[in-house]
Amino acid sequence: MVSKAIFNQDTSGYKFDFEDFMKNELGLRLNKNSKQHRNPSEEVCQDFLRGICKRGTSCRYLHSIKKSIVCKHWLRGLCMLEDQCEYLHEYNLQKLPKCVNYVVFGVCLSPNCVFAHGEYNIEICEDFERGLCVKGPNCKKKHVKKAACASFIAGNCPNGVACSEFHPKLELPNDQILLEIPDQKFGVAYAQGQQRWSSRSFHFRRHSLDIICFRCGKKGHKAYNCRYLEKSFSRGNEISIK
Repeated sequence: MVSKAIFNQDTSGYKFDFEDFMKNELGLRLNKNSKQHRNPSEEVCQDFLRGICKRGTSCRYLHSIKKSIVCKHWLRGLCMLEDQCEYLHEYNLQKLPKCVNYVVFGVCLSPNCVFAHGEYNIEICEDFERGLCVKGPNCKKKHVKKAACASFIAGNCPNGVACSEFHPKLELPNDQILLEIPDQKFGVAYAQGQQRWSSRSFHFRRHSLDIICFRCGKKGHKAYNCRYLEKSFSRGNEISIK
């Protein structure tokens, strides 16, 4: 009897600050008799909120939440629509609009930025997953830190692809990735030029090692630059080979 008296108390006199948000924004029914006075077409679909509604356009409940994003003009104090604005006029960290600079460039340099700086559609860095990204903190891609699997590093992981720990990719980066590495002093174009010049000089040195001198028969130089010859001016300037 005591427990029944406790759970059957009249709570109509109690009201919380978040009730209006749950009724107006989320479309939740907080009262027992509210179902009789509310039109189903004005309620938000609970399955849609959980992402599991399969009824699509045939669903009789709403598939949208009104004022789900904070007004960016209101954040700057410039919105003149007041109550007629279709966006929220309250500071809600979960509903802040995305920062354009952070989404496009991966970094926001404004210390007073009022927009959200979450990780939106940022590509995961493949070099960091292999074990090393030479760009370091200047990389625009996302560096996801994971605990490496000790068994995989040792040479054999019994769990294979089903392992919950990280298996680093033991692959070498291609030449295009190396060309995109910026030079600290002169930038990307200078780094690309230096890489091409060093590549050409390497091929030139390798080509010079394959040259055979037709006078001494040795590799690595041409006949006009042969250091194994001496000129003898006796008897008709005959050339002798050491």
